[in-house]
Amino acid sequence: MYKTDAHLHTAESNFCGEIPAEELVRKYKAEGYHTIIETVHCNEIFLSHISEDWDEKIDYMLIGNKKAKALGDQIGLNVLFAIEVTLNRM
Repeated sequence: MYKTDAHLHTAESNFCGEIPAEELVRKYKAEGYHTIIETVHCNEIFLSHISEDWDEKIDYMLIGNKKAKALGDQIGLNVLFAIEVTLNRM
């Protein structure tokens, strides 16, 4: 059996994330997880707090994932990336 958390947020790139990426990776590995999916918000409110430059927005969104992935690769935890998209209602 594989233990996976399919939706978590890191402190680096999400308002609702409270734990830094590397700490999350260590905690999930210690609890026997095989895979985690670090998820960032992609909505107007979140993106409005970041630079107007789209490349800078993407770089900011990936900070937590890059840290989590690097440590996950070192200690044997699969770290995947997801985007939580919120569409504007009409």
